[in-house]
Amino acid sequence: YRCPLSYPPSKSPLVTLGAFMNVELFVWVRNLHVVVATLSIMLFFTRGVLLFNGAEREQLGPLRWLPHIIDTLLFLSGVYMAYLLHRLPGVDPWITTKLGLVLLYIMLGMFAFRWCKRRPLRVVAWLAAIGVFLEIVTLAVTKQFNPLLLPQLF
Repeated sequence: YRCPLSYPPSKSPLVTLGAFMNVELFVWVRNLHVVVATLSIMLFFTRGVLLFNGAEREQLGPLRWLPHIIDTLLFLSGVYMAYLLHRLPGVDPWITTKLGLVLLYIMLGMFAFRWCKRRPLRVVAWLAAIGVFLEIVTLAVTKQFNPLLLPQLF
């Protein structure tokens, strides 16, 4: 008999079943993560549509600062879920891939909304970011990297 704690964190069958954590807390954090992820993509999509239809940055009001709060909550809830499940980047391939895709999503968003001045490239970056977000959701649900629009990174 081996103590469940002697397994590597990512291989322990009891960790994923909630033997060493408060399952209700995990469910609450997961639901928060899903709601905040939905708000994040809705705000990202809305902001892009408004900007590409001629709205000035100053006219966006809360759409300029609210995504930062939502995305911070999204990141923190994801890190906390990984902590609760004892999942580590570099150990679990799916979470390593997910973090890489999150960084790509952030960079594409920055390119679309700040760095790029040419409208066609901004639209392409915006659409690519939406595609990356869909890939992140697919990865979160399946725990396997099945590229929809992206070449396999890992």
